[in-house]
Amino acid sequence: MEFLSKLLVASVATLLFAGCTSNQKSTSQTTEALEVTVRAAFENDRIHLLPKFDGKTLKMFLDSGGGSKPFTYSDVVVTFKLPLIEHHQLRKGVVGLTDFTGAEAPFNQLFANFDAVPVYSPENQDSEAVFVRLFTGAAFVGGTFFGRERWVIDYPNRKLLIDRSQGKIEGKFIQAKFKSDASGKRPSNHPLIAVDVDGESLPVLFDTGATSWYSEDAKKKVGVSSEFPASCFIRKSVYLKWRKKNPNWKYIEKGDRFNGGQDLIEVPAVIIAGHTVGPIWFAARNDREYDHFGKESFDARIDGAVGGSVLKHFRIIADYETGQFFFQK
Repeated sequence: MEFLSKLLVASVATLLFAGCTSNQKSTSQTTEALEVTVRAAFENDRIHLLPKFDGKTLKMFLDSGGGSKPFTYSDVVVTFKLPLIEHHQLRKGVVGLTDFTGAEAPFNQLFANFDAVPVYSPENQDSEAVFVRLFTGAAFVGGTFFGRERWVIDYPNRKLLIDRSQGKIEGKFIQAKFKSDASGKRPSNHPLIAVDVDGESLPVLFDTGATSWYSEDAKKKVGVSSEFPASCFIRKSVYLKWRKKNPNWKYIEKGDRFNGGQDLIEVPAVIIAGHTVGPIWFAARNDREYDHFGKESFDARIDGAVGGSVLKHFRIIADYETGQFFFQK
């Protein structure tokens, strides 16, 4: 999504991407590894970074499908004594710029390129913006945070690591696609992968931040306690095709409150890198959002996003340099 659009429209993940093929191959690899532990909390199948500033922990929402710029809030700047450059000619609601380079290692290096972080006013009373902050925490970090590192995102063991071993990995992988400019730079660093649903390969965003805002009815029917569960998204036209082809699939009208109310549908199985997981609930999203996001981020079609409700089943090795994303169970 457009940086704020994505947040305010659908979960920190509604910007999606297109045109990806699942290249499931096997590679051999050495076991030697140089790993850097990145402090993080896995909550409701979403990830929060936990950098420290002068010994005090700042909780940051990590969204691989989020915008190129991180952001935070003015009250956070005060609490954590972050630098603030006041600026009144930025977008609406932004009161200035800050940076996160004062964080303790290894975050100081990981945040080195974020030298102009927008600071928003907590007085922003937009209803969706208010609810977004409830699950994002004190700050937001998007896809550019991952850089060109090889990341180990271990959902079952709740660990986040950087693997700099240069070793090879055994197993099947999906070849993620990224959009680059003429210089080879990736403006958003969003990974486009492919999953199979109902016999069809779908290009989707790898989206650690995908979140729905469940209605009370949806919470009861799905059987979750959280108002903001990790989620998956699907474009409306595909959702309608699923409904027509599979009238027995469960669905909940306007079960997701984002975007003015969007339907939820339960998919029996999702196949990713040869592994089958399910059932999985998807939230519908308007086609025009995917059309815009796909054109801007990939110059290709994108049909949805897979978030923590699918990713939670795996230890994922996401190599942002080669684009090889391994899913291990």
